[in-house]
Amino acid sequence: MSSMFSEVHHFNITGGQFNNVQGNQYQYHTHGTDLEKLHPSYQAFFDTDMGAEFSRSSCTPGTRTEVLEHIITWATTVNSHPQQGWGYWMSGMAGTGKTTITMSLCKDLKEKGVLAATFFCSRQIPECQNYRLIVPTLAYQLANLSGISTSFSAMIHKVLEGDLHVIHKKPDEQIKRLLVEPWNAVNQQMEIVPVVVIDALDECETVESVLVPLVAAIQNKKLHGLKFFFTSRPEQVIQEGMVTRILGSQQSLQLDEFVLHQVEYEFVKRDIHTYIVSELQDLSLTEEQLDNLTNISGKLFIYAATVIKAVKGNGRRSQSRQKERLKTFLTQGNSPEDLNKLYAGILESAIAKEEPTHSELLEDWKIIHTIISVGAPLSCQAVSELLSMEDDDTVENLVQRLQAVFYISQSNNLIFTFHASFPDFIIQYDQVVYDASLQHLDLTFSCFAIMEKLKFNICDLPSSFLADSEVHDLEMRIQRNVGETLRYCCQFWTLHLTKCPETIEILENLEYFLKQKGIYWIEAMSVMSLLPRCGEIFYSLLKKISKSKLMNNFKPLVKYLHNILIQFANSNVQGMTPHLYLSIIPFWQNDLECVPHINRSIKIHKQALNWFTYDTVIVASGVKSVMFSPDGTRLIFGGDDKMVTIWDAVTGIQVGNSLGGHRTTVITVGFSADASKVLSVSDDRTIIIWDVSTGFQVGTPLQLQSYFKVHSASFSPDGTKVVFGSIEGIVCIWDMNTDPLYLWHHGKSVNSVIFSPKGTIVASGSDDRTIMIWDAITGAQMSCLSHNDGVTSVSFSPDGTKIVSGSNDKTIRIWDTQSGVQEGEIQGHDDIVHSVAFSPDGARIVSGSEDETIRIWDVKTGDQLGDSLKVDNNSFHSTSFSPDGTKIVSASYFGPIMIWDASANLQHEDSLQGHDSNISAVAFTSDGSGIMSSSWDDTVRVWDANTGVQIAQVGVPMKGWGNIKSIILSHDQPKAISGHDGNTLIIWDVNTGAQIGEHLQGHENFINSIEFSNDGTRIVTGSLDNTVRIWDASTGAQVGNLVWPQRKSDDTILRAFFSSTGTRIVSGHSNGTVRIWDASTGVQIGNPIKCHRSAAVAVFTPDDTRIVSKSTFDATLRIWDASTGVRIQNLPGNFDMMQPPTAMAFSPDGNMIVVGCKDKTLGIWDLNTGFQIGDPLGGHDLDAQAVAFSPDGTRIVSGSPDKTIRVWDISNVIQHHEGDVNPSVQVEYSKDNDWKLASDGWILVQNIPIVWIPPQFRKLLWTPRTTCIISQNGYSRFTFKDCVVGEKWTRCIE
Repeated sequence: MSSMFSEVHHFNITGGQFNNVQGNQYQYHTHGTDLEKLHPSYQAFFDTDMGAEFSRSSCTPGTRTEVLEHIITWATTVNSHPQQGWGYWMSGMAGTGKTTITMSLCKDLKEKGVLAATFFCSRQIPECQNYRLIVPTLAYQLANLSGISTSFSAMIHKVLEGDLHVIHKKPDEQIKRLLVEPWNAVNQQMEIVPVVVIDALDECETVESVLVPLVAAIQNKKLHGLKFFFTSRPEQVIQEGMVTRILGSQQSLQLDEFVLHQVEYEFVKRDIHTYIVSELQDLSLTEEQLDNLTNISGKLFIYAATVIKAVKGNGRRSQSRQKERLKTFLTQGNSPEDLNKLYAGILESAIAKEEPTHSELLEDWKIIHTIISVGAPLSCQAVSELLSMEDDDTVENLVQRLQAVFYISQSNNLIFTFHASFPDFIIQYDQVVYDASLQHLDLTFSCFAIMEKLKFNICDLPSSFLADSEVHDLEMRIQRNVGETLRYCCQFWTLHLTKCPETIEILENLEYFLKQKGIYWIEAMSVMSLLPRCGEIFYSLLKKISKSKLMNNFKPLVKYLHNILIQFANSNVQGMTPHLYLSIIPFWQNDLECVPHINRSIKIHKQALNWFTYDTVIVASGVKSVMFSPDGTRLIFGGDDKMVTIWDAVTGIQVGNSLGGHRTTVITVGFSADASKVLSVSDDRTIIIWDVSTGFQVGTPLQLQSYFKVHSASFSPDGTKVVFGSIEGIVCIWDMNTDPLYLWHHGKSVNSVIFSPKGTIVASGSDDRTIMIWDAITGAQMSCLSHNDGVTSVSFSPDGTKIVSGSNDKTIRIWDTQSGVQEGEIQGHDDIVHSVAFSPDGARIVSGSEDETIRIWDVKTGDQLGDSLKVDNNSFHSTSFSPDGTKIVSASYFGPIMIWDASANLQHEDSLQGHDSNISAVAFTSDGSGIMSSSWDDTVRVWDANTGVQIAQVGVPMKGWGNIKSIILSHDQPKAISGHDGNTLIIWDVNTGAQIGEHLQGHENFINSIEFSNDGTRIVTGSLDNTVRIWDASTGAQVGNLVWPQRKSDDTILRAFFSSTGTRIVSGHSNGTVRIWDASTGVQIGNPIKCHRSAAVAVFTPDDTRIVSKSTFDATLRIWDASTGVRIQNLPGNFDMMQPPTAMAFSPDGNMIVVGCKDKTLGIWDLNTGFQIGDPLGGHDLDAQAVAFSPDGTRIVSGSPDKTIRVWDISNVIQHHEGDVNPSVQVEYSKDNDWKLASDGWILVQNIPIVWIPPQFRKLLWTPRTTCIISQNGYSRFTFKDCVVGEKWTRCIE
C-alpha cells in the first residue's frame, strides 16, 4: 500500500477546514411533493438508470481495491486532528476510471449508511452539466435523508415558501439558503460521517461558479459536519477553485488529493487485466492475448473498455467475429496508452470498410462533427433535421456502427459519447480536418432555418388570464409545437453564431431573424421557462457585436429586443406569455420594425417623455446608493430597507435575497475592483464587507464609535483597504486586517471620499467647501481645492489625472490631480449637484441633481450632451456610468432605480408646459373654460380646461412675486396674493402682473392664513402673533380685526375663512375649537364650538348654513349647524390630517364636498346623506393640496406637489348617484372609464386583471374620469375599447 500511494500527497487550501462529525445510519425518506419544487436533477444521482449500462458502471470485482480502500478509510474515519482533511479530491487524466471508481465508492458508502448526496456531472446530459442544479439536487437528497434532524427539511420547506425562485438564484445564494442555513439547523451530534459526492467537475459548464462559493462556505465552517468527495480532470480552473483563499487568513484547509494517473503502473496494469478477463471470459482468450491487450491499454481503463465495446458490439456478434475483431486490434501495433490510434481504428472499421461513396463519406463525417459540436445531446432525428437530411436512418445507422464510442440512450433516444476523450480526439484528428468555424457556420445557418417555424402563440396558449404554469397540458403543447430541434436552436443559436465567421449571408440571416422572429423567439423561450437563458444569449450577442465592426449596425435592434426581455422578465407578468403582447410590447413599439403590429390591445396615446431611454426600471424606493459591478453585469444598491441588494443587470432579475446585517438605513454601497466583495455603510455606524460568491460577511463588521457617523466609503483598487469619511470631518483608511487608521480632518462633514485608480491618492469632499487631496501611503496633504459651498461628490478620471467635483453651489468643477489647478467649471444645474462621475473613457461626466435632472457633459468643452434626463419628484442622489459607458444608473430617494441609455437624448414629443414646483391653489374661471393655478414656482397661470394649453394672452407667469399664497377669480379682476418676508403680503392683478395697492403690513409674526372673500374685495389673514386682520383687496389697507375675548395660550388661530356672503368669518384654532365672527364688527358670534380634540380648521358650506371642520389630529371631517353649533354628522373617509384646507372644496349647490385623501386619491361625499359618491379619483403621485369644482359642478380640478394639475369629469357619477338614470337599467360606463389601477400595476375591470402597466407608465396616467392633465412631462393616456383579453387574446394582432 505504501508504494502504491507514494505519489499521493496532501496540499493546503488557505482558509479553514473540511470539517466532519459523525451521524446515524442514513436512509432516504420523502417529505411530500414540496421538495419537488427544488427541481433536482434525478439523472445526476449516482444510481440513476440513465446510461448506467455504459458510462456509470462500477468497478469490476477485484479491481481498484487499494484505491477504494484508501478513499473509504478517509470517508469513514472520524477526524481527530484539526488539520486532517475534511474533503477529498481525486483527480486524473481522461480515461483513468474516475467515474467507475466513484460509482463503486457510492455503492459502498450507501451500504455503510453514510452516503448523503451525489451529483454526477456529465457534459452529455444537459441537466448534469448545468451548474445551477448542483446545489438544489444536493439539498433535495439531504432533505430526504433520515437519520439527521428534520430541521434540515423543515428549513428547506421554509425557504421554498418564502422564495420559490431560489433555485434560479446564483450558486452563492443557493449554497447559503439551501445548504448552509438548513445544515446549521441540524444540532444533534452524529456518530457516523455523512459524505457528499460530486463526480466529474470538469464536465460541468462554469463549475467554478459553484466550486468557489462551496469551498468558501466549507472554509468558513458553514457546513460543519459534512465530508465532500470530488473528482475531476486536473484542470486549472478546478485547481484554482480548490485553493481559494480566505481574506485576512493564513489558515490552511487540509484536503486529501489522490492523483489517479500517478498510481504506480503495476497496480493499474493488474486491475485492467482483471477487468479484461471479466469482460471477455466467454472468448477463452490465451494469456498472451490478455497480456497484449492489457499492455496496450497502459494506464487507461477507457482504452480497454473501448476495445471491449468494439469487439463485443451490441452483444449480438458471434464469438468468432469477436475474436477476429480482437485479433485486429492486437495486431495494429499500438503503443501503450495510444488511445488516439484506437479511436482511429474504430473509425476506420466503422466508416472506411463500408466502402462509402465520396458524398456518403462527407455525410458521415458531417454527422460526427455535428454530434460533437452541438451544445447539448440530440436525438438522431434532431441531428438529421439540423443537417437537412431526409430521414434519421442515416444518423442512426452511423451511430450504431460507432457504438464503441457513441450510444443512444434508451430512456430519451439522445446520442451520447461514452467518454469525453473521443470529442477531443475528433477535434485533433489530422486525417479529416475538423474546422470549428465552418462547422459552427453550418449549424448557425441550420438554426436560423429551423427558427423560421417560430410564430405568434406557437403553443396555442388558451387565455391571457392563465399563467403558463396553469395551462394543464403545457408540456404536450411545447412538445407538439416546438419540438426537440427548434427547442435546441432557440437555446444554442448564439453558441454557433459567436464561433463562426461573419459572412454577408450570416449577417443577412441575423438581421432577418432579429426583425422577423426576435419577438416570437422571446415568446417561445418564455413558454419554455427559459427567459434567464434568453438574457444570457443577449449578453453574449451584445459582446460579440461590441467586438465586430460588421455587426455594429445590429446593436440598436439587439438592445431594443434585450430591453423588451428585461421589461418582461422583471415584471409581474413574467410567466404569463400572452402578456408579452398585451402588457409589454404596446409600451415599447418603435420604428425598428422588429415587433408585430398589435391592433387590438391597450392603445397608448402618450404626450410624455420618450420612455425608451430607460433600459430598466427597478422598483425600489428610499435608495441612497447604487453602483454597477466592474463587469457591468450586476447592480448593487442599499437604502432605507436596511438591506444590500444585488441585481442582475443583464436579465433584470434580483440575484439571491438581499443581504441583511445592518440595523438602520444603508448609506453607501460599493464593489471591490475584482467584484468579489461588496462594502456597505449604515447609519448604525457599521461597515460590513460581504463575500459576493457566498453572501456571507467577511470578517467582523467594523463598529465605529457612537459619535462617529459615515457618509461615504470606497474600496482601494486592490480590495484590501477601505477609505471612509464621517460627518465629524474625519477621513480614515481601514486595512481590513488591522484597526482603522484615522488620518485626516476636514472642518465639517465629509460627504464623498474615493481612492485614485492606482490607489496612491485619496480625494475627499466636505461641507467645509473644500476638496482635500491626500497621499494614501504617507497621509500627507497634497493640495486643497475649494467650491463656494459644500462639496457633495468627488470622483477620479479613469487615468487618475483629473478629479471632478459637485457642490451645493450648483456647479461641477474639474481639477488637475497633481497640481490642484482648476481646469474647468460647468454650470447648468438649477440646484444642488449630488453626484458626479466620469465615463470609462474619461470624455464625459454624468451628474445628478436636486433639480430632478441627470445631465451628461463633455469634459473638454463643458457643454451639455443631449437633453437632460428628468423624472419629476425625484432628485438624483446617486449616478454613475456602466463600465462600458453605454448606460447610466441612477437612484433617487422617492423613486425607482433606473438604468438609462447613455447615448439617447430625452425629448418631449411636443413642447409641453406646466408648473416647475408644487401646486398651491387651483380654481376654474367663471365660465368653466379655464383653470387658474398658483405654484411654489412663483407663478400664477391660466390654462384651457379642455386642452391643458396655457392661455398666454389671459394669464402670464409672474416670476419674482415670491411664494403665491392664495388666488381669487372675480368677473372684473383675478387677483393673487404673494408672501415675501413672512409677515408682509402683496396683492397682484393676475392679468397684468401689476401690484394692487400697498403692501399688507401690520402682522408682527409669520402669517399662516390668507384668504379672499368670495367677491374678491377683502382679505382675511391670521398670524402667529395671535391676531386676525381684515384688509381691503383694492388698496391693501387694513379695514378691521377680530376681537378676542379672554384669549388663552393654547388658543392660536390656524386658519380663517369668509362665509359666502362675506358677512361672517369662521376660524379654526389649535385647541380644537371653531369660532364664528361678525366680519363687520370683528365680534364673536355665539360660543366657541368644540369640534375636535386639537388643531381644527373649518369652512362654511356655500349656503352658509353649515360648517365643515377638519382636524390635523384625528383626521376626521365633521359637519355642524352654523347657527346652533350642533354636530350633524361625521364623514367616513381616508383623510389626511396634514393636508391644508385648500384640499377640500364644495360643489356650487353645496350638496357635495371633494376632499384630498391620504392615499393620494380624491373622495366625493354627499353632504346631505354623508355617503361617499362613486369611487375615489386616483392618479396623483402625491397627496392633492388644492381642489375646486367647476361652476356647473360636473368637473373637479386638483393640484398636487407632484407638479401636476388634473381635471376630472364626474357628471356620470352624479347622475347615477342622484337617480337620474333608470334604476332598472344597469349603468355602464365606457370601457375606458370602468377600470381601476391596482397598486401592483394591474388594470382591473370588474376586479378582473386584464393588462399590466409597467411602473414608468403609471406616472402621469389618465385614470378613469380624467379629462386633462397639465404637466411639463405630459401624460400617458390609455384606451381599452379594442383591447382583447382572456380567450380572445390571440386576436390582438389580427
